[in-house]
Parts: sequence; structure tokens; C-alpha cells
Amino acid sequence: MEFWIALAALIVSIIVGISQYISNKKSNEASNLANKIQLQQNEFDIKKGEILLLGMTGRYFILVINNWEENGKMRKDKLSIKKHIAGLKSLDKDFNELLGNTFYINLLEIYPDINLLLVSLRSEIIDKEENINPGVDGKTFDLFYNLYLNLKNNIKYSISFDSDYYKKIDQAANFLKVELDKLRQKNTK
Repeated sequence: MEFWIALAALIVSIIVGISQYISNKKSNEASNLANKIQLQQNEFDIKKGEILLLGMTGRYFILVINNWEENGKMRKDKLSIKKHIAGLKSLDKDFNELLGNTFYINLLEIYPDINLLLVSLRSEIIDKEENINPGVDGKTFDLFYNLYLNLKNNIKYSISFDSDYYKKIDQAANFLKVELDKLRQKNTK
């Protein structure tokens, strides 16, 4: 009788052991799957943040080029200046919303100058409100331009780059870069 009890206990412990092995294996597979999903979610969040940043940099170039006159200067009338300030404030608001998203920390690792760009943008807004300065802030422009180039180089091919919108953003950014560099050279002479 003791033999049968010992044999039954052995069989039960083998069954429990096999059951735990299978359960642990399934648990590990589920954990690995969850980790893969989390990595994909992080990659998606970074891509989402990059696309949002790309759109915001594009809006900045549109804002600047809309205030550009053919003579190479910014419009100086009060309405144009107010529109420009309102556009800068809108960008600042969008950056604030970006700060509240989980992917912002990941973006900071890839684009550490975002915080510097924010400080420069806010400084430009204050300067334009206080001094009614119609010109382009060179530091803010350079930060937006460098971020734009960095984003374009880091974002894997996107069909949106083939759109007329991004082709025009490219033209505007490059035009402004050339023209502002000319103005800087003229001012240093």
C-alpha cells in the first residue's frame, strides 16, 4: 500500500512539475511577446513624434516665408507682425502639447536641441512682442532648420515626402537658408 501511495505521489509531482514547466514556458512566451509589442510601441511613438516635429518645423518655414518680401526683408506692417507673433505662439502651444506626450523623452535622446529650440522660440516671441521686431531671429531659424534636416535624415522613407506640401517646405527652407545667410554676410561687412 505504501508503494502505491508513494507511486501516486510521484506521479502527481511529475504531473505538477510538467504543468508548471508548461505554464512557465507560456508565461515566458507571453512576456517576450509583451516586450516585443512594447518595443514596437516605442518605435511607433518615436515615429509619431518625428512626424509631428517635421510638421511643426514645416509650419515654421511657412510662417517665415509668408512674411517675406521680394526685397529680402520681412514685412513691417502691424498686421503682418501680429500674424507672425500669433503663428509663433501657435507653434509654442504645439510644442507644449508635444512635451506632454510619452514619446517626448525618446525624442530628446535623438534630438537634444529641442529644448534649446523651445527656449529660443519663446525668447523670440517675447522679443517680438516687446520690441515689435519684424526680422527673423537667426538663432531660432538655425535651430528649426537643423532640426528639419536632422528629422529628414532620420525618418525612414515616408510617402509624405513625395507630397507637394513637403516639396514646398523643402523649397521654402532652402530658400530662406540661402537668403538669411546672404543677409548675415551683408550685415557682417
